[in-house]
Amino acid sequence: LQSRPSTLARCTATSAITTARVSSRSAAPPSQGSSLIKMAEMALTRVDLAQVGQTKRNCLKVVPVERAADGTPKSLERVVVGSVNGSVVCLFRKKNETQVAYKTPPGKSVEVVFLGGAVGGICDKVFIATDNVVRGVSKKGKHFFAFETNMAEPIRRMFIYGVEMVTCGKRTYTHYHDCVQAHHVICPEDILDVVCLPLESTAWGERAFTAVLACSDNTIRVVEGSDISDEIRLNDTPVTLQLFMGDGGHNKMHVLYGTKTGQLGLVDLPQRGASVVWEISTSSASAITAMTFYALTGERKDVILGKDDGRVEIYTVETDDKLSMRQMIQCDESITCVSCGRVSSEHTDDIVVCTYTGWVFSLTRIAEGSLSSAAPPVHAVNAKVQQLRNEVTELEQKVLEERNRYTEMISKENDGAVHSYLPTFHIHESFELNKATGYYILSISLVLPIEFIVVMSQVDLKLVDVERNNAVIGYTKPKENEEFRSIITYRCQSSQTRVEMHMRVDEGEAGAIMVLIVPDLKPSCGQLRRYDLKHLSLHVRTHSFDSSRPLNTMQITGQFSLGEVHAWLVGCLDGIPARVPNSPSVTYTFQCLVDGGSQLEATASKGTLSFRSDSVTTICTLRDIMNRETTRRNMRVAINCTVEERSVEHSLRLLHPKMSRLHDTHTKCKLAQALKELEANDAELSFLSDEYRQILKDYDRLMKESESDPIEESPLLIVYQRLFVSKWKLDGSNVTQYVPQLRELITTDYDIDVLLSFFKAPHSFKGKPEQD
Repeated sequence: LQSRPSTLARCTATSAITTARVSSRSAAPPSQGSSLIKMAEMALTRVDLAQVGQTKRNCLKVVPVERAADGTPKSLERVVVGSVNGSVVCLFRKKNETQVAYKTPPGKSVEVVFLGGAVGGICDKVFIATDNVVRGVSKKGKHFFAFETNMAEPIRRMFIYGVEMVTCGKRTYTHYHDCVQAHHVICPEDILDVVCLPLESTAWGERAFTAVLACSDNTIRVVEGSDISDEIRLNDTPVTLQLFMGDGGHNKMHVLYGTKTGQLGLVDLPQRGASVVWEISTSSASAITAMTFYALTGERKDVILGKDDGRVEIYTVETDDKLSMRQMIQCDESITCVSCGRVSSEHTDDIVVCTYTGWVFSLTRIAEGSLSSAAPPVHAVNAKVQQLRNEVTELEQKVLEERNRYTEMISKENDGAVHSYLPTFHIHESFELNKATGYYILSISLVLPIEFIVVMSQVDLKLVDVERNNAVIGYTKPKENEEFRSIITYRCQSSQTRVEMHMRVDEGEAGAIMVLIVPDLKPSCGQLRRYDLKHLSLHVRTHSFDSSRPLNTMQITGQFSLGEVHAWLVGCLDGIPARVPNSPSVTYTFQCLVDGGSQLEATASKGTLSFRSDSVTTICTLRDIMNRETTRRNMRVAINCTVEERSVEHSLRLLHPKMSRLHDTHTKCKLAQALKELEANDAELSFLSDEYRQILKDYDRLMKESESDPIEESPLLIVYQRLFVSKWKLDGSNVTQYVPQLRELITTDYDIDVLLSFFKAPHSFKGKPEQD
């Protein structure tokens, strides 16, 4: 209970803000976690509805009702939410209080909550997917429909359109027409979300029933009938799909998608020639976990997004189907679902949000000037606050009594045995590589408050500051010859349930990151999580390969199977499916995020494994890995490497823009410091050129960039060093003694032509020639 004072605090804060707005027309500027968020002509007020326990994605819906001619609902709309404990709760608001219409008994975890109904009518029928069964729940909480699918795995995603129902497992897609199986497809990659195009005779013609799948290999697949008819290759993994404008847009074939790194895009899906219409970046690089369309700001529908980092974003849809961001609201917990409707009032719109920990709250749309008339009297607010305080006091007393009873129970011995109970808790976690920054982002969310987290890494890693991280970080230097190279402790603030870490790692070494999560529980307990870093951990899957680049090659031949080769690739690179492909050969392509964009192509078949890359570093790393792997397995293989001399200069040219930009930033930083000193001494600065004036203006930004990535500690130095050592290692030479000279050339007086000369002949290099 000590970890949840937020209910009373939020209600008190909301009441205080309401009272302040009644007495004064001005409001304080919003801050993170504020209950009031200003918009152009309206405000959003957070109102906590309930806490239902841990939830999954697609777990909440606002049930629509019949509306009058002016668009006003004839009754308030209800909220249906399913939780991991299997219970389904229907909530509604009455007299500014949350009431429970019904609550089903606990059971198997609720995977999906979806609304169905007649095509063209009101979709007010609630369907729940648990395990491999789909059930319908009536308005009174009774099961009016039960359908056991023939799936051998749990239902992870579901879509219902009239009498058409689609269920998806990890890789299986099944379409049922009126509860009779019509189509079935086994997808080559994991299915992350599914939507179905509406059956519109004017747009479809002879087209079969069409579904759209978001897959884990950065692909959107179109399924017509029982065949995969088209594939759209993206630069990131799509995790969320939504019919554009709720019905597919003007041609009924537009689908909006959200990705793992916060990209938002629109695809057009005609029967032939599917394509990406546009793609934009959102306010953060966190995964988009929920999307919905609703007319919040006008007659045309808006896009409301929910993200894994707790952000709710509102976008306006322009007439050309492009989006413009209108507002962002920061919540404290990972969001699993968003929906919209009129829950609190028949005349105001609400955004209903559900978080991973089970908090269900509404962001109520209130027009400017309407709050004063709807605000409750001050004495009613005070009475409500006092009632909440009494409830909290009563709960605290009950918790204290139960804690004392538990302490007495475990202190008594019965026949030499001590009775104790070890509590369990669920962890919502993600460990993803951010393509924009090249950092790994580890986010951990608990239903309970976190006491501390210990990170133990077998590889060297460096933490990057996160603005919204309130934990106190401590570093411990491991002893020599210990298994771990980095030990970091996060001691969390009270009531903190989510921690996000940004980690910078270098390629070349593989290892594990062990994370111990300890919540604020009595007795103390924890869970250990393991996240593996591959040798080429900064390579990401792509869909194309440029054969015109100067390529280095390596080929391995021997008596090994495709399964063995596939296992080697899984151990080296991320993004490769765990299952062995059902084909005689397979090809994967990758791109490196830190060396300017070098590429890698891996082709595997029985008895042969070949690599092509424009990076000498990548080929050298793979050769060392394969040598160790085949030696460990006592396998006789032949490894042939071919180095293209032009590839080294090509790699340096790829790195040149990044290093030039880094030096330019640090040069400007020094100038900005000097100019700032002149300004502090009241010197006359009117003679400054426009360039120097801009440098002085950007002082804060330049200092921040310089401090976050100093040249002497830049990860680019590791990239140059590995390229230099790998180039000569493949030639049979050891040049580690020249690494300090290389670092000095890069950090002090960087010149790409001088660097090229050094790479070609470090033994005879005499330094940069003097200029006249």
